[in-house]
Amino acid sequence: MLQHVRLGHVHHSMIKQMVSRKLVNGIQLVDPEAVPKVCHSCVYGKQHCASFPSPTNKIRAQKPGNFFHNDLSGKMPIDSLGRSYYYILLKDDHSKYRLIFFSAHKSL
Repeated sequence: MLQHVRLGHVHHSMIKQMVSRKLVNGIQLVDPEAVPKVCHSCVYGKQHCASFPSPTNKIRAQKPGNFFHNDLSGKMPIDSLGRSYYYILLKDDHSKYRLIFFSAHKSL
């Protein structure tokens, strides 16, 4: 297992091959026929995250302007050139058109 980690997580059969072809010095396999231990780092690296399933019954606006998503963000640590610390983002659900409004105060 130590050789596996030190050689960059190479597959155990490759380590056996390198030893048999004398491509490496100083590695001696105790039992070449032994089943190698599970390397948790290799298992973790081969896992992948499944994405969230997209809802099939998602209702969208039929016409522009019917439904807006909004987001208020701030207080920013540094003011903008117009002395604004906050912004409001509006997104039309149908057309995906976005508007942004800047404000110096949280209440417009």
